[in-house]
Amino acid sequence: MRSGLKLWPGFPFRKITSAWGIALEARGVTLVCLGRSDVGEIRVQRAMHLLPPAWAQATDSHHDWLVQALSEASEQEVRRHRRLAVALPMDRCRSGQIDCPVFLSAEALQAEVQLEAAQSLNVSAQEVSFDLEVHATGSPVAQRVSWLACLRSEVHAWHRHTRAAGWRLPAIEPHEQAVRRAAQALRGGARNLQAQPHQDWQFSELGTTASAGHDVPEEVLSSLRGTPAWAWLCACGAGLRALS
Repeated sequence: MRSGLKLWPGFPFRKITSAWGIALEARGVTLVCLGRSDVGEIRVQRAMHLLPPAWAQATDSHHDWLVQALSEASEQEVRRHRRLAVALPMDRCRSGQIDCPVFLSAEALQAEVQLEAAQSLNVSAQEVSFDLEVHATGSPVAQRVSWLACLRSEVHAWHRHTRAAGWRLPAIEPHEQAVRRAAQALRGGARNLQAQPHQDWQFSELGTTASAGHDVPEEVLSSLRGTPAWAWLCACGAGLRALS
């Protein structure tokens, strides 16, 4: 396994009925719990914005305060059912595409992506966590690879935080990816982003006709950046990822 970053969800052995998403911000985090009903509706069950306490401003306590906050938020849940996906700001991630020969082995392809990601992050290859997805190009000799990467220390820190709080961490992804997922699955479409408070948002199951029926215009998403709605939507998108 290359890292905790995920371009696509895995396949759990049981039906997940609730999960959490967390969106990191410049200061503090936005945390949302989503729940699935018997008829397939997904609703916001809990939502909170958490600011670090004064003692957590030191570098060596980076996000350690979240362990207690996450433990308290999920204390009523069975420990093995606690799932959390994390959305990172894009200034802490890198993504891109490269074209590679189709005859490359899996190990060689991973090495190519790791070097590309390390160069983008300006670190050594050993300091990179990454994930990739291969796309057909129609060419018999070439393939296109999408990749996502961040610092390995970031991934290890989040695995450590969530494990200490008794949670499972199925995926880490960038804000943009989480936001698009939530906006596309939002029932009622993009108009509900401003018409409804985030506590009342409802989402369709991923992969259904309802969730795949509309694309969100880029100008709509651009207008949300820097607003509270962006952070809530981002956390919901991460929660949807953890539910999948």
